[in-house]
Amino acid sequence: MTSISTEELIENNKDIYLKSSQHAFLTKLGESTLDPTALERFLNQDRVFALGYSKWLGTIAGRIPLLNNSNIVEDEDVKLLHLMSFAISNGLREVNMFPNTLKSLGLKYESVDANAACHDYIKYLYSLPNNDEAIVALWALEKVYLDGWGYAKSLAKDSPYAELLNNWTAPSFVQFVDIDLKYQVERIKTNDISKFNDIFAKVCQLEIAFWESALLQ
Repeated sequence: MTSISTEELIENNKDIYLKSSQHAFLTKLGESTLDPTALERFLNQDRVFALGYSKWLGTIAGRIPLLNNSNIVEDEDVKLLHLMSFAISNGLREVNMFPNTLKSLGLKYESVDANAACHDYIKYLYSLPNNDEAIVALWALEKVYLDGWGYAKSLAKDSPYAELLNNWTAPSFVQFVDIDLKYQVERIKTNDISKFNDIFAKVCQLEIAFWESALLQ
């Protein structure tokens, strides 16, 4: 069995990774040419996604084998539990952030249901049957998101969206994705790396559909 390399997951899926992390939505946002209604749709849907995402993280926490069949407290189980607790707390913080963020940008907050792209994304995450697959998917979606907002920020000059660009490229988010989640992924041992390549590619596809749904409605 071999360890998973996060760098190889990206390299093996480079084309779709770049399509998802440098999507036209992000280009337009970075260049301040995005239709405000597209951003409004995106932020209202991202709030819904954050709700489903936070609940899904709870299923990962619930599957950690801490004290399930042994009286031994494994340090790695405790570390993952703390990481999921942090992620859930941060996800719910963002749920509460969206109404004020929309208002500060002169956009309308709406308590909407999940659109097709959002619902498909959440359904896929819930379909993953074990924590190895779920943790790879979690890292993948956060990596695309971090790098996507970093790409948009690299294009921005005196952006009206600085609040968003700074929030999703903050040092704490970089730590979460590029250190903490990367560590969890690279602990995984597998004889079937193709399965994890497929998960990474699928997350990129779902992320593309999510960006597209904001542009096309």
